Amino acid sequence: LPMMVLMPPIAHAIGLPDDVAGAWFGGNIDTTAAVVGAGTIFSDEAQEVAAIVKLGQNVMIGFVAFALALYFATVVEKNKEGAQKPSVSMIWQRFPKFVIGFVLVSILVSANAFSPEIVKELNSANKWIFALAFVAIGLDFHVSSIKEMGWRPVGVFAGATVFNTALALLVAWLIFGVLGF
Repeated sequence: LPMMVLMPPIAHAIGLPDDVAGAWFGGNIDTTAAVVGAGTIFSDEAQEVAAIVKLGQNVMIGFVAFALALYFATVVEKNKEGAQKPSVSMIWQRFPKFVIGFVLVSILVSANAFSPEIVKELNSANKWIFALAFVAIGLDFHVSSIKEMGWRPVGVFAGATVFNTALALLVAWLIFGVLGF
């Protein structure tokens, strides 16, 4: 959420064109709603490009998850000592099942299988379920655990965030600025 508010002024300050800024938001901010929010803050064109880039990422989730499950089952596990050839059931076991629901619902919504009212209600329920998921994660998180681990993991997270933000900006600039897509 902080990135939704911070990135548009940064994009203005460094003089990004609307399409590059939108691609940067879409490629870097985590949630689709925050991506659209950042794009809206910047401009109509940035909002449109940001949403398209983010939706493209969302569509790829299923394919990437399947490819990773297949890779780990066939390459990583295969290289372990005493490992056997992975079975279909092992690949299925490693595959994140939520992807099936994601793809199925995406297809149904795209095919207008649900009325707009039902989609609106499902989106409302989705926000609550998502919030509850983070509350559940919070139940297991103790700030004192950061003190026990030290601040190094926080530094790694901050460094990774800066790296990811810079990399997303570079890719957005290359694709939309230099190559002109």
